[in-house]
Amino acid sequence: MQRPHSKNSKSLTERLRDHLRAPSRANAQDQDQREKIRRIADEVDQNQFSTIARVMAGGPSRTGAESRGARAVHRILEEVEDRPGCNVHDLAEKLGEKSIFVLSHADELVREGLLVRLDNGALYRSRDYYASQGESPRETEVTPDDGRRAWERIERSRIFLRVFRFLTRELGMEPMCGAKMVVLLHSGKFFEMKGSGGRVNMSLYGVYPGDLMDRFKQEAKLERRQINYSRLTGILDIRGCEYKDLEVLLPWIAQFYEAYLDTLRQIG
Repeated sequence: MQRPHSKNSKSLTERLRDHLRAPSRANAQDQDQREKIRRIADEVDQNQFSTIARVMAGGPSRTGAESRGARAVHRILEEVEDRPGCNVHDLAEKLGEKSIFVLSHADELVREGLLVRLDNGALYRSRDYYASQGESPRETEVTPDDGRRAWERIERSRIFLRVFRFLTRELGMEPMCGAKMVVLLHSGKFFEMKGSGGRVNMSLYGVYPGDLMDRFKQEAKLERRQINYSRLTGILDIRGCEYKDLEVLLPWIAQFYEAYLDTLRQIG
């Protein structure tokens, strides 16, 4: 349960920034340092299943034109993440659309690999569904649960801190940190990241050149099942990232950022 916000409390973004501004200690394992990271990790853990902000709803599509279909696609993704396991009829009622209209877009999203549909019609975001399936055996192991979960929170917070530092210092961005780490550019979403166990799932938004995407898939050193890019929605999902993956992934985020800006310049 989230704690109520007060005027005196700092947001997670502000505390991440304060943490990164603090002078580094000679001993990285200092107890005080570990406690600061653990507190940040606890908040990330509390919020990781919250709904995402509305994605481009009411705004222009990546081609510069607004369309009912584009808005519907992104609202479907948003609602499925907010209510995992919902079906087409649930979505139609929530969106105020006919079931056949929602079904056609849900079918496209399933084909594109952004949604998973079970035999009973339940829909899930594929990046979250496959991550949870991959982690389920560890959930049932007879291990010291508290210790394992604490380790996962610390690992996840290390990733959040590293990515936050990169986005703010290297790219000059202003990430919003709460339910997820989110970067908005020109009223559209460019980047989002949330935790899952000791790993994170990332998404980048934009229509990227085919050669750039091909090079990324070949050179990113990730398994093929971890990467899914849909030109239909302009969403690149990267699942199950570990801290060690950031050495390769962060420079690629910079390249996608430059490609995103090029697209905005072309349509602007």
